[in-house]
Amino acid sequence: MVSGCGAAMWRGSPSSSRGYVAATGIYSLCFGKRGELFNSAFGKAAMRLNVSSIKIRLQKLERYIVELERLQSLTLATFRSDFTAQLAAERAFQAAIESCTDVASHVVSVYNLGRPEAQRDLFRLLADAGYLRPAFADTLGDLVALRNRIVHLYWDTDVERLYDYLLHDVIYLRQFRDFALGLLASEEEPPAA
Repeated sequence: MVSGCGAAMWRGSPSSSRGYVAATGIYSLCFGKRGELFNSAFGKAAMRLNVSSIKIRLQKLERYIVELERLQSLTLATFRSDFTAQLAAERAFQAAIESCTDVASHVVSVYNLGRPEAQRDLFRLLADAGYLRPAFADTLGDLVALRNRIVHLYWDTDVERLYDYLLHDVIYLRQFRDFALGLLASEEEPPAA
């Protein structure tokens, strides 16, 4: 299990992210200080985010999250004996985490936040720039380690550990999705005159 920021979950429409983010104070839990996330201190980069590309990844991320949440209803005994459920969890985690790293990589690149040495560094760069809380960036980095284990050590899956991630860490994927939706809402706002 990965530890991290508070658990604020949402089941709303992606188009309503701005109101959700503001109402829950999720920025103060996981992301930069309230009001600082998109202020002029960071400035808008000359290049803008590719909103349509990010939206596609976030739509896929939502599908993976829903599948992982469906699998949460299984008991450990059922999960342990259901190889198809184990494979579904592995694939959904892998694809969900890759969706998060794709979005993070795009943001880091467009906003010129630095060069990551490894995938997990993307989230640290976002934290260093004030976009994410450091603890949340570390949690997402730990999920990248899970993805790497699933991909590169596929023959040595610890089913109990995978089940623990399933029960306790899916929320962090949803929280990153919420962060990205808030970032998109900021990008889509017309520039102030």
